[in-house]
Amino acid sequence: MCGIFCLILHNPTKVDIDPFLESLHHRGPDDKGALYWQPGSKAESKPALCSVALGQTRLSIIDLTNAGHQPMVSEDGRWWIVLNGEVYNYLELRSELEGKGNSFRTSSDTEVVLKAIITWGPEVAFSRFIGMFALALLDTFQKKIIVARDPFGIKPFFYCHWSGGLAFSSEIWPLLNLPGVDQNLVSERVFEYLRFGIIDYGDGTLVNGVKQIPPASWGEINLENSIELGLKKYWDIKKISQIEISFNDAVQLVREKFLRNIELHMRSDVPVGMALSGGLDSSSIVCAARFLYPNKEIHTFSYIPEDSNISEEHWIKMVTNHAKTVSHVVKPESSDFEKDVLELIKIQGEPFGSTSIYAQYCIFQSARKEGIPVLLDGQGADEILGGYVSFQGARLASLVRKKDIWGALNLFKAQKRFSDRDSFQIFQFACQKLLPVSFLSFSKWLVNKNQIPGWLNKNWFSSHGIDFKKYFHKNSITKCLRDALEESISFSMLPHLLRYEDRNSMAFSIESRVPFLTKDFVSFLLSLPEEYIIGKDGENKKVFREAMRGIVPEMILKRRDKLGFVTPEKKWLKNNNNFSLFNKMILLSENIKCFNFEKVKEHFNHFFKEDSEDNFCYWRILNFIAFHNLIYKEV
Repeated sequence: MCGIFCLILHNPTKVDIDPFLESLHHRGPDDKGALYWQPGSKAESKPALCSVALGQTRLSIIDLTNAGHQPMVSEDGRWWIVLNGEVYNYLELRSELEGKGNSFRTSSDTEVVLKAIITWGPEVAFSRFIGMFALALLDTFQKKIIVARDPFGIKPFFYCHWSGGLAFSSEIWPLLNLPGVDQNLVSERVFEYLRFGIIDYGDGTLVNGVKQIPPASWGEINLENSIELGLKKYWDIKKISQIEISFNDAVQLVREKFLRNIELHMRSDVPVGMALSGGLDSSSIVCAARFLYPNKEIHTFSYIPEDSNISEEHWIKMVTNHAKTVSHVVKPESSDFEKDVLELIKIQGEPFGSTSIYAQYCIFQSARKEGIPVLLDGQGADEILGGYVSFQGARLASLVRKKDIWGALNLFKAQKRFSDRDSFQIFQFACQKLLPVSFLSFSKWLVNKNQIPGWLNKNWFSSHGIDFKKYFHKNSITKCLRDALEESISFSMLPHLLRYEDRNSMAFSIESRVPFLTKDFVSFLLSLPEEYIIGKDGENKKVFREAMRGIVPEMILKRRDKLGFVTPEKKWLKNNNNFSLFNKMILLSENIKCFNFEKVKEHFNHFFKEDSEDNFCYWRILNFIAFHNLIYKEV
């Protein structure tokens, strides 16, 4: 796990990338290395006249010796690689590569990645890696650079055009320090974040001049011609076909694949712990690890809020007792949040959805204090296994499309059995999938929400080309649940959750691993019939719950509510100690043209004086103001 930085220059120039690497030190505090190269000259490790500069800061997880130093070079001196991430099946790949005549100088996964790409070619190699990665590979013979990102975008990889050429980085901030980078914000993404909390998808960012390599993508840069980046996919989630399989056989395969994922993700030369919320997903990771390793010391890290009404302490204790773990608990208070909030916003690099991110931040902070540099986390399970309430609406819509009206009625009635579900809300979700465009005005009335809230400057967004209509009515023409799962994985949920995970963990030099997110496991789950994901009785994650039977405590498998890392956001935002900070941020919105300043003040006056249900929008406003002023140096 590391930070990587790369400069590709239009013209050979003497550069020093050490300041950029220093800004990524938190991602890799154990080692640092750089390469400066231009055609016809010897590669240098110190600043020199160059056409390419590659650098890496290393967090040592696999092969803790100096042999794992990066940039790493092939024996013949042709290839140089910088890698951020881990490829967990490196031992199996290494054995196969040795059978093809390759020899190895290190025990690192980086050398396996390097030789796999050389031996099999990039597209085949990337398809065979199980893990998370962002990499840049310099071919000094063909004078090109290969870049790639893992199938789900677990590891970040940003790039930009600047006045001297092209640059790549593990984080946004180093790129913004380059001359000539367009720092204007993208109006469409500003609207999507402020109105819906959507961010992090595709190849864009909130900053106009900074892009990101999309998940499951790779490309080549020809150093002799135009240094443009052409990207292509090596895996496409939309090409997964449904299979015919019995439920019992599916359960068995899910169990086998998940246990194999846990086994692979436990590979490490340093201690490994687990983030535990008390829900099914994180509990399954902890219990599966104990199932596989009966005598191993396992550390769990959990968040418990001040408010007992949103606490999962009971469930956490049930799992830690069952798995006999060494349990660590964090209990952040409003004063902690006040102290850390601006640093948290800076760490994240872009705005984020809610203060629950702070609970996760505190967990990684605790893991670092306890000397556990690797944590396993349940991120991705809700997106691939239908864990959100909105997926119930998508499943209901699927049944209606299939003309299974009786099944749809039974599913709708079953929602009453779940304390965290609102039947009318699920009906709304289904209508959004089913209603034709001609019923748009009716659906607006049905949802009964102000589509463009007054605190947003509608005229400003309109003048910047925003088409509001496209955001308020989307329906699917195929299988609604499958479409919703794909959208959640690729667009609306998982991308920003993985960003939160990466920045929070890397802020404390922690490698966070997500064993639900392997190409094989996700492909198999998406190939199953919809009723295996959400059953006729409304039970979500149905096939996975059954697969975990005998491993996870029965009471956890039978849970019918869902909390996760819920923070007392309203209390934190309204706390008197935080008021002056947030009030200052609100006043700064007067200079941000996408806001109606008077309406923003009115909105927050209502919030601070009265009760309000829509807390997320308040946080998004505050978060965006702080981010905007970090970009433009006004705070």
